[in-house]
Amino acid sequence: KWTELALRSLAWHGRFIVIGFAAGDIPRVPTNLLLLKEASMMGVFWGHFARTNPDLHAANMREMLGWYDQGKLKPHVHAAYPLPRVAEALNVVMGRQVLGKAVLVPETP
Repeated sequence: KWTELALRSLAWHGRFIVIGFAAGDIPRVPTNLLLLKEASMMGVFWGHFARTNPDLHAANMREMLGWYDQGKLKPHVHAAYPLPRVAEALNVVMGRQVLGKAVLVPETP
């Protein structure tokens, strides 16, 4: 469902990057949408890339965090968990129930 919605919102000549599968089944890709938008799809094994290209990975991370600081990236936070509830947060992530990010936060006094 989400993959198809993302492909439909892709710009003309856009690129769809597959990094992993955070929730549910591995999606079936409607390749006709890539054709109609003259778009491309690419898989990225991020862990391997970071290990084999540490300088480029660090540069990419600096650029991405800069975009976040500028407000260009706005990640969806599924839920925020106080640190003592880390086990619950991990269970939700491992159960593939998170859409967006599960965030650990310090306890408020």
